[in-house]
Amino acid sequence: MRRKNKIIIACSVFALVIAAILLVVILRACKPEKLTKDGRLDYVKSDMTKFVEITPSDYNKMVSKISKDFLVTDEEVDAYIKNLLFANKKQLNGGESVIDEAAVYGDTAYIFYEGFIDGSPISSESNMSSAPDSPYAVSIGSGEFHAGLAFEEQLIGIVPNQTSEENRISIKVKMPEVYAKNPDIAGKEVEYLVYVKRVVQYEVPELNPATIINILKYKSAQELQDTPDIVSEYKTYIKKNLEAVQEGMIQSTVISDLMDQLIEKVEFIRMPESEMEFYKNEYMTMYQDEWEKYSSQGYKFKDLGDFIIQYNGLEDGADWEAFVEEQYTTVIKQNLICHAIAQIEGYSLTDEEYEAEIQYYIQQAESNGEKLTRADIVETVGEYNIKLSAMYGKICAILYKNAEIVYE
Repeated sequence: MRRKNKIIIACSVFALVIAAILLVVILRACKPEKLTKDGRLDYVKSDMTKFVEITPSDYNKMVSKISKDFLVTDEEVDAYIKNLLFANKKQLNGGESVIDEAAVYGDTAYIFYEGFIDGSPISSESNMSSAPDSPYAVSIGSGEFHAGLAFEEQLIGIVPNQTSEENRISIKVKMPEVYAKNPDIAGKEVEYLVYVKRVVQYEVPELNPATIINILKYKSAQELQDTPDIVSEYKTYIKKNLEAVQEGMIQSTVISDLMDQLIEKVEFIRMPESEMEFYKNEYMTMYQDEWEKYSSQGYKFKDLGDFIIQYNGLEDGADWEAFVEEQYTTVIKQNLICHAIAQIEGYSLTDEEYEAEIQYYIQQAESNGEKLTRADIVETVGEYNIKLSAMYGKICAILYKNAEIVYE
């Protein structure tokens, strides 16, 4: 009898062991995270439906509302051309100064100035203590003077020898809303008392067929020469160029908006643990490096958390850890959405798209003054990250193409 009980107990234990092994096998088989050799989530091999619930109705025919300020206006075209003409101004009189002729647009006025608010002098807004032969040079119309273009335009018409240290001209302007030189006077009305010591004259070319052909070096697509039609054609040409530049900004803004909409719309079942750990380390390493860089430049921070708060413009005492987690969680959500769409639609990455992404990284490096080869990019960025980035770009481009953009 005892022997029979022992056999029953042994069989029961064996059955429990087999059941446990089967359970582990089943759980592993059902586990949604398929990992790369580096321990990252393999977005291609993993079943995205285990992480996010999304259907074609969520991402088809989306609408993005953005500011109409993105549209290039005729006024912006005229302003751009005006700046081109200004950049091609010609110095007169061999650069000799004049004191008995009124300053005009394009001239360089050499001035002494002093700023006041409600009659009280502003120490940061004065060069009256400079040596008599060291006035401040203002290129009228450039917009480079710190008080802005409105200040420069009021110099037009002033005759230098009709002003002096005892007979200064009043120029009133509203300061820029953002004024790093002296934030205390940003957006405020300032009166400048100005003494123009001398002027160097320049001639700004007019917009006409001769200027367009000979100075701006425009080659007419319709072989128009010295006719008024070339002016209209040139403006159209400039507008198209400006629109091409704006297109990149529009695309970036729209894609960001579409992603925000999808993150709010779809349901995330769970966040992949491997990605949460990976991106947390990536972000914390990035902030650590930035903290050390700024600290080495003399900036003072209590600790890493204080740096993150100041770096991102958060309120004092903000939960910076939650803020960082939201940052990298958003990146993961975007990746999950893109690869879920890819799986639903059957999209895959082509060799050409992969190589194009490498070229993009090479160009980015060049814009930062680095010269990297294809092999350098693959080694530093990693083949998996390149593919991840390329697929994200592909899906975003498709979303952008299919979206309706409303300017308001």
